[in-house]
Amino acid sequence: MQVEAEARQSDAHSSEVDLAPEAKRNRTVESRLRQRFEQNATRCAAEETSFYGLPQKVKNLFKDLRGISKLYDWQDEVLNCPAVKAGQNLIISLPTGGGKTLLSEILILKQILCRNKDVLFVLPYVSIVQEKVKDLIPLGLDLDFLVEEYAASKGRIPPIKRRRKKSVYVATIERAQTLANSLYENKRIDDLGLVVIDEVNLTEYVKVDQLVYKVDTNCQDPREMLAFYRQVESGSAMDPDNLSELVTEVVPAGSCLIFCPTRKSAENVCLLLTKVLPSDLLKHKKQEKKIFLKRLIQECDGRICNVQRQCVPYGLAYHHSGLTADERRLIQDAFLEGILCALCCTSTLAAGVNLPAKRVILRTFTVGNRFMSKQEYKQMTGRAGRAGMDDNGESIAIAQQSQKSQVEQLLSSNFDACKSSLLYDDGRGLKNLLLSTIGLKMIKCKADIVQIVKLTLLYVQCKESEENKINSIVQQALKFLLNEKLVTTKEDEIVTSPLGAAVCKGGIDVDISRRVHSDLLTALQNMVLLSHFHLLYCIVPYSVQYPIFLDWNIFYDEFFTLTEVERSLLRSLGVNEQFIIMRRKGSISSSKTMDVTLVQRVFLAFILRRIWNKENVWEVAGRFRASRGAVQQLVHSALGFASSLCRFVEQLDELWALRSLLPDFVKAFQFNVAAELIPLMEIHGVQRARARQLYKAGYKSVVDVANADAASLVQALQHVHKGIAYQMIRSAKMLLHEKVEGLLESAEALLAADSTTEFTLEDIVATYLYVMRPLTDEEMEAVFKKLAKFIGTNIRLMVNRDDENYVFRLHKNRVYYLSEKKAVAAASFGFKEIVNLGSCIGKFTKSNKFFLTITALSYVAPYAKYKAWLRPKAEQSFLYGNHVLKSGLARITDDVPANAGVILYSSSDLPLGFGVSTKSTANCRAADPTSLIILNQCDIGQYVRDEEHVC
Repeated sequence: MQVEAEARQSDAHSSEVDLAPEAKRNRTVESRLRQRFEQNATRCAAEETSFYGLPQKVKNLFKDLRGISKLYDWQDEVLNCPAVKAGQNLIISLPTGGGKTLLSEILILKQILCRNKDVLFVLPYVSIVQEKVKDLIPLGLDLDFLVEEYAASKGRIPPIKRRRKKSVYVATIERAQTLANSLYENKRIDDLGLVVIDEVNLTEYVKVDQLVYKVDTNCQDPREMLAFYRQVESGSAMDPDNLSELVTEVVPAGSCLIFCPTRKSAENVCLLLTKVLPSDLLKHKKQEKKIFLKRLIQECDGRICNVQRQCVPYGLAYHHSGLTADERRLIQDAFLEGILCALCCTSTLAAGVNLPAKRVILRTFTVGNRFMSKQEYKQMTGRAGRAGMDDNGESIAIAQQSQKSQVEQLLSSNFDACKSSLLYDDGRGLKNLLLSTIGLKMIKCKADIVQIVKLTLLYVQCKESEENKINSIVQQALKFLLNEKLVTTKEDEIVTSPLGAAVCKGGIDVDISRRVHSDLLTALQNMVLLSHFHLLYCIVPYSVQYPIFLDWNIFYDEFFTLTEVERSLLRSLGVNEQFIIMRRKGSISSSKTMDVTLVQRVFLAFILRRIWNKENVWEVAGRFRASRGAVQQLVHSALGFASSLCRFVEQLDELWALRSLLPDFVKAFQFNVAAELIPLMEIHGVQRARARQLYKAGYKSVVDVANADAASLVQALQHVHKGIAYQMIRSAKMLLHEKVEGLLESAEALLAADSTTEFTLEDIVATYLYVMRPLTDEEMEAVFKKLAKFIGTNIRLMVNRDDENYVFRLHKNRVYYLSEKKAVAAASFGFKEIVNLGSCIGKFTKSNKFFLTITALSYVAPYAKYKAWLRPKAEQSFLYGNHVLKSGLARITDDVPANAGVILYSSSDLPLGFGVSTKSTANCRAADPTSLIILNQCDIGQYVRDEEHVC
């Protein structure tokens, strides 16, 4: 805000004459950029560093944002440990709520503020990543660093190299591996100063030389884990465990967590408590509960679970993985604010969700249908006690008499040993490790493999007792990679094959890599693009970890809601009406068995199809008899897998047609809203309903939200809590900071080409905003690759024309095609005098992909390598964005291969647009009239999207 005020003041006094609105805007931009460029890059050196080497401001922020004014003694000991100060590795094994996260945040800030390094924060689940991003954004805004989310399909690979600001990359495990690989491949791995891996649940450690420093506060006496022992008298028939008494002792003044073995049990206990708790609880924060219920209904598109509706007035709610992320977030916030005083939850709340309580009750010692481990017990009981709010915490575990011996064994047992996962699932981890290191050229020969393995936990644990097995295990893994044609050997050298390189780039599991490649090739041969169902099927993950069970009655119903073309697709996969009916009746014979993974993926594609059609998650979950949380998790998993596929197909020429289809489709599926709402959906925590609400209230862009104040948002939006409003504003500001930094980085990059030239700030601003410049080598390569799809080697004819030579120029993100003479003549003009020059033939996306525009057609068509002519009846359909069937094709040039770029013409030889052949010329002639022959492939602006909007 201070920068904006100074910029406005500078604009007001810089000229005595009135400036045009555009000139005023440009001057304001220049003023702001000037101040940003002139900021001193040094931080910690100029400030008092009295808080573990950090500025005093950091200590004040922890007090304001976290309520923490003093660290525990053990935290102080760790931060002052010589090994930690020297930057050595650190493993902390502590119960939940012990203070590990605070310690990691301090170490992160030391890397960013003092060492000017980026940090990678790795977490296991998408929901925990989103929670951590929300927690770090306030620190980022106050301390001037960026927080970037890498979960599902979010996050750019490789990340933007920022010179002015450092970033904290918060990523899931899979995305973190891809991100780290991209940094290493681009020789930027040194940009990372610290990697934090949270929620790993390590309980033992391995010390190699002096690389690992360990903090262990585990009690030696198992009885010390219990705060007290208490004999609970038998309760009533309705409440045999006397939960009502145990809960009433602490609520509503305190808070209580009740851990249950299953999701259904959590809901039942929640309903039980409404019948046995005193009715006085209905009066506690009655108005706040009403507002919370309205917010919950609004976030769920007007729906709410009947159990929650009955329980919230008592200050109760259930919490488990069956809820959507928005429901869990609202319930967690309400619990922290004291609106809800008791939660009935499952073990999923114990990991990664920061919800401490005065009392924790374990309803039983089972998780699901098995006896809990000691680690799970410690995770749950670790939620007892709120730092800074309670002097102590209480955990009460209820055990049946029949479980007495098991409980005693649990309390006296040691923690499960931490073992390397490289050999799990038939050595899948080791195979992935070897392929990744070979792809990154860390391994160049067989001798290097042993050196890499010696750096792993597997080698440390095996070298004493099973060292002889290491070579055998490694050879088996290498043999697998060779058999799968993921790597090749030449003499003693080991390199990745094109498929192996694609697997590395995409982060695809080696065990399914060949199948993914084969399935995508098959999909291209019979691609159905008259709807999005085929693409939805392609992005369904091969392994599912969510409780969605295949119901053949639902499968049958969904099959007959498909169009005939979509049903034909499934028939080509072997899923036909006869097979479905037989499975529905349970009379399938062994000869009719089918790949379970294929059928399961089709069933999950039915769910994604409903989501794509903008059906409510509640409706979809009810239709498929799944929890709404499982449906949402499926969508996140599909987006993550789709993001991997986008990088996978980029490396394989035979899959080039998918390079254009997948990225746009993934982005559309990620937001699945009207185009005007997409920018608002980028704000953390804003889903479809909230985006519509913001847009209707006049907040139509990220800038509008960032410039708003919390009070105005609360007033404009119904049932929005002030804390939620602050979160949206902070997230919007962080997004703007990222974009501003991107602009500054682009401006500085343009200067790097000629370091001997003196540039003023005005030159820098003008260079980015106005100048039309030559393309870099990377940009030119992208343009030529796209053009080569349609004109092959005729590119040289397009550049070295008979009349004169032509060149390409870039203005902002658009590429222009113009004569060399005009480009030279234009150089005599100033930056600001040239808006554009020549004809636009395409543009670069944010991910640096080049797309052609329809304005390139007249320049590309004369040099086309492959051509096709449409019948008059098919011309209008193609111009409205539809693909070309055999019945609409008049003729096609000879020797057109499948998946080749084609220029389409009308019957009067007028160029109409760009396309991609699905079949070769020979196969086209033999195809039936309804076969799909050519995909409509113009990237931008070729056709009117809707016939109703034709002028």
